[in-house]
Amino acid sequence: MNFGNFENNVLSVLAFASTRATWVSASSCAERCNLSYSLVWFYLNEDAIGQVADYYRYDYRIRRRSRTLFVSAVSRGYA
Repeated sequence: MNFGNFENNVLSVLAFASTRATWVSASSCAERCNLSYSLVWFYLNEDAIGQVADYYRYDYRIRRRSRTLFVSAVSRGYA
């Protein structure tokens, strides 16, 4: 699987999710961040975003309902 620029992809997903006040589906993240659905699904399914989220100070949670993955994120800002 071609990840492209992993860090930028993950930051796009986290930034988009943090602008919403609710859970965001993987398909919505893929559409709004111009990423392939399979790539976003992989990131969420494997929880591959933790290190980037910690570095850029995001708190996030991933939830699965049936076959759909959701993410919720909050930016802790700069300190």
